[in-house]
Amino acid sequence: MIEEAYIAQLEKQYKHYLRDIIAGNPFAPILLRGGKNRPQTTVDLHKLVALFQKHDKSIHPRGWHIEWEDWASKKLGVQRWPSLVRVDTEEDYLFLLDRETLSLRFKRQLDQLVSWRAGIRDFLFHRPEWVLDLEESWPGIQAVVDYLLQHDVSGHYLRSLPVPVHTKFIQQYKTRILALLQYLNSERFNPHRSGQDSEQDQSGQNQSKQNQSKQDQSGQNHVVPPGTDLEEILGLKRKPYLFTLRWLDAALGEKYCAGMEVFGLPKEYLATVQWPLRQVIFVENETNLYLLPRIPGTLALFSAGKALYLLGEIPLLANSVIYYWGDLDEEGFIMLNDIRNLYSHVKSIFMDIETVSAHETEPGSQSPYKRSHLPLLSPSEQLAFEHMRRQSGRIEQEKLRQAWIAEKLKDLLT
Repeated sequence: MIEEAYIAQLEKQYKHYLRDIIAGNPFAPILLRGGKNRPQTTVDLHKLVALFQKHDKSIHPRGWHIEWEDWASKKLGVQRWPSLVRVDTEEDYLFLLDRETLSLRFKRQLDQLVSWRAGIRDFLFHRPEWVLDLEESWPGIQAVVDYLLQHDVSGHYLRSLPVPVHTKFIQQYKTRILALLQYLNSERFNPHRSGQDSEQDQSGQNQSKQNQSKQDQSGQNHVVPPGTDLEEILGLKRKPYLFTLRWLDAALGEKYCAGMEVFGLPKEYLATVQWPLRQVIFVENETNLYLLPRIPGTLALFSAGKALYLLGEIPLLANSVIYYWGDLDEEGFIMLNDIRNLYSHVKSIFMDIETVSAHETEPGSQSPYKRSHLPLLSPSEQLAFEHMRRQSGRIEQEKLRQAWIAEKLKDLLT
């Protein structure tokens, strides 16, 4: 439809329009070319011209201005056809997009933010969507930013900061709060700032790897570039991450954990134990931690995507056989490949071409794989990876048949 196509083009200009408001620039007329696909019949001609004229300012109080040209058609003769569609005023533009109320809200909220911090205009110019996306949250964000600009909070926990917002608020908006802090006081909140005492420096080094992956509001892990994490920048304390472990050898659980089969440990404690293990099984799916059968001399660990940056230099792991079991997808194979940079003796289970061939591949949940070769995969793992990559597919750990898993584990680990 002509109308929908032109409105869509005007929609694409909306972010530029918002930036002009932030910068204080006057509305700039928007010029759109006339219709490219000209009609083949008189009926179609009249329909399309009527659609153009639906918002023609020569007919209606608000809309666009149409510049016409003569068009000589072999089939239709000489006709008039739009050569240019022009939106001259802000009022016309907002009318066409039905954004009058939204624009007023944007301007009102922008005025409040500029009254708070006059220098915020340039910051918002690059993020105009923040103005209304955070409309209900700005009072809390402003209060937190004001407090952090005025106080040194190093040594606190994120959820215990004495700010007038609910305890989860900072966690929810911490990336946006940090962006504002770094803009308003780049010297103090620069990730490469100097002047920290040696204890803070050491703490930062210990935590830098932990900062590489966090959980967003949906609970999914995502990568956080080093030096861009609010806790690190503010020098905050962190609660230790507890790995969930399960003894697959009941006798070892009785001897070393008072009979507890499932328990949690931080990396720091795990680095000190000297249990007589034969093997450790890393699983990326927590359900499979509990589905693993009893295996002598074996400990299972739910790594939850954190093994690559939290479990390096652990003597217990260096001196035990390690089996890694991840999803059969791009991320799973990348983690298998990369964990061998920590422990070259890692073996995989259920991540080979035999497993892939025995199970139906799920449709890909993402765009085509970005990686084409992972140098630390074994030949069978590489074949499985190639097979999955060709169809952008995946097989989740929990989708493998349990009877098949039990049979293979019996052959593999006993």
